[in-house]
Amino acid sequence: MSQQKVDRHKYEKTHRREIHRKNKIKSIITYLVVVLVLVASISWIAYSGYNKHQASIPRTEVEVDVTALTSAATKVDEAGKDAEETSEDTDEGENEDKKSEENTDK
Repeated sequence: MSQQKVDRHKYEKTHRREIHRKNKIKSIITYLVVVLVLVASISWIAYSGYNKHQASIPRTEVEVDVTALTSAATKVDEAGKDAEETSEDTDEGENEDKKSEENTDK
């Protein structure tokens, strides 16, 4: 054997574990990259197919008449305002009653 082959063989023999570890890491990284590319491509194909399927389904539009709801909400608001005014009137009446009672007590 030539001297170069002998030196290379000696180097490979002394660094066999390191070389094996590097090759193993390279193969794992290669495997992971291939898996990621496959997952990405399959996901893209599935997403595109789903979008095409959803686009082919006819959409039905529904119109809703909400005038009844708005009129009911308006009535509730008016009733609430009337109740507030009524409670204010009764509060004023109670205050007048208390004042008259205080005046009679003196």
